Amino acid sequence: MTLESLRTPTEQNSQVIRQRIEGEEIVFYSSVFLYRKGEFAVVDKMIIITNNPLAKEKLKEEENVIMVEFINGNVLEVFSKVRDYVHLGYELMTHPLMSSVKPNETPYRTVGVSTKKQDKLNMQSLMIIEGAIETTEKFLKIGKNPKWTDQILKDFQVIDYDLIYHVLN
Repeated sequence: MTLESLRTPTEQNSQVIRQRIEGEEIVFYSSVFLYRKGEFAVVDKMIIITNNPLAKEKLKEEENVIMVEFINGNVLEVFSKVRDYVHLGYELMTHPLMSSVKPNETPYRTVGVSTKKQDKLNMQSLMIIEGAIETTEKFLKIGKNPKWTDQILKDFQVIDYDLIYHVLN
């Protein structure tokens, strides 16, 4: 499927993506589009890995989510589980560090991976998740997450949920 044949409400976003990566043989994920080797495809289903209670609760109702795996742990534990999925042949569908919220500022992360396992390891997905783990460890050395109030934690849950919600819708 080429971009020209794609007619969806989020097509305008894909135009911006194409301008940034025209001609490159890379995989790029944004919104509900998967860009690979010059073509866009609509991503219709994802597996979600999250430590966000709000995302866990709300995303199980989403038609584009086949499964939500809840991690009762920190961001690094979420990324470790995502890396496990990548090692099994799943591909990243969302960037683990999407948003401008630094890894040492929020205790919540939600990541989408493909629902179909490939026969081989996707090296780009592996490099992205390894880079996210390295970046998170670097930021956590600078300063750990503060002891946030319950209201601030709820705000961080909403921010994280909103990011993944807009990828799915």
